[in-house]
Amino acid sequence: MINILKFPYTPKACCWVHQPGAGQTLLAVSDVASSTIRIYDGGGDGKPLYELDKLHRAPVHLISYTAKYDCVISADEDGFVEYWQPSEPWGLPSVPGLWQYKSATDLYQFKKTKSIASSITFSPNSSQFVTMSLPSRAVHVFNFLTGRLTRTYDESLTAAAEMQQAGTAVFTLDDMDFGRRLATERALDAAESGPGGALRTANAVWDESGNFIIYPTMLGIKGRSSLPTSLTCSGQHGHKQGIAGSR
Repeated sequence: MINILKFPYTPKACCWVHQPGAGQTLLAVSDVASSTIRIYDGGGDGKPLYELDKLHRAPVHLISYTAKYDCVISADEDGFVEYWQPSEPWGLPSVPGLWQYKSATDLYQFKKTKSIASSITFSPNSSQFVTMSLPSRAVHVFNFLTGRLTRTYDESLTAAAEMQQAGTAVFTLDDMDFGRRLATERALDAAESGPGGALRTANAVWDESGNFIIYPTMLGIKGRSSLPTSLTCSGQHGHKQGIAGSR
């Protein structure tokens, strides 16, 4: 079945927010010009079932849902990240072991570092989620239940330049090639990191086992183990190409 929903506003992010087999397909859609998230019946006439205007204070650009916990994680342009259940009263879901006070989590990480999440991806079993952030380009791994950071990978241009200069990178490039890539990435930072920019399409994903995360960097596509005891880069692809393999 195909259904077309017409909105009187410009949508920014959307995500299905219902469990498999649910009688009603619920679609969450954010607004490019306001903080409101609207919930629609995916098979309906385009009239919102609910309008959530108090979850965020800035336009929401990311919405991700886990059916295992019936929980949505959304992120806005001011750097705030929120958990909420896609049903009234729209608060934290009743999940055993889930954090109760946001001050006990690391969900303020983006606001504190003056960055925003550019992607939010749940692991296959939803025990963790991984984010990429801008402009820092850091990759953060969070524990879902505690909301605490378990790992951060510094993929900033500054870190890449320092490792290239010191020769400590897993893979090093010819200095001229590295300089070209660095100049290109700095230009992207200046022109493509805002809303609608190319850098906003960068995301980190999990493999099927949930033991590895894969994400783009200036030097190519990196694969890293998500296990707490592992610190090494498991693989890197595209670093030998004449242009950066990260885009």
